[in-house]
Amino acid sequence: MAFDWEPKGHRFAVVHGARPSEHAVSFYTMGGIRKGELKLIRKLAKKEVNGVYWSPRGHHAVLAGSDQPFNGKVLEFWDVDSLERLPQASKPDAACSASTEHHMLSAVSWDASGRYVSTYVDRYHLQGMTQEHGFRLWTFQGKLTVEKKLQNMWQFQWRPRPPTFLAEADTRRLAKTRKTWEEKYREQDESEGTRIQREEEEKKRAATMEFMRKKAEIFNVHKEKGYDKIRTDLWTASGATFHLETVGFRWKTETVDELITKKPEEKL
Repeated sequence: MAFDWEPKGHRFAVVHGARPSEHAVSFYTMGGIRKGELKLIRKLAKKEVNGVYWSPRGHHAVLAGSDQPFNGKVLEFWDVDSLERLPQASKPDAACSASTEHHMLSAVSWDASGRYVSTYVDRYHLQGMTQEHGFRLWTFQGKLTVEKKLQNMWQFQWRPRPPTFLAEADTRRLAKTRKTWEEKYREQDESEGTRIQREEEEKKRAATMEFMRKKAEIFNVHKEKGYDKIRTDLWTASGATFHLETVGFRWKTETVDELITKKPEEKL
């Protein structure tokens, strides 16, 4: 039904079966103890799919059923590295990071980085049901990030990525020394994060000291002038609100009752 090589690796996948309900997906490797030796990694039974879509970087693959009669009922995201490491006696589902669907699915397309993958429904494959036209963007682990409906959408394409400036030998060298420079840059990031945090703490401490200085200055002034307008003055000077009882003031409340008599109406 379908056959596809891993872009960067020695594995491939085959979709096979007589009927859609009986389709299975088998992953193979040719990188065993003796390179070139064919070995079955795992057979995934009863998968209503008709295509395997490898990430451009390898390692991950999407199983999907597009067009009739599958209609996107199955959309699964697999970590083939994990699948290969699993013991044969264990269930393969542990290597499946997400299992979902995309109704009336037309096609699947990876971006060049291998970090995101799109699934979409276009008018070329589905003439009717224009309300289903549109696309979804997923992470390579199967987390939905964007969903957009576009009636009469004809095509979906990722922006082309220019080739790298590094030679193949440099790329292999960096891959081998990755752990070394990853540790180096991680230490630099941690050091920079500590410096930024320390500066933020100093700014907060300076702002607090300035606030306390202004508050003490206002209190000293009002000891001479009185306390009748202290709340208004504090709000204006500090820009903050707080409870006056926390600074030790005592307030005296006086209630004054005034009797107002009604003047009798004059007779005409």
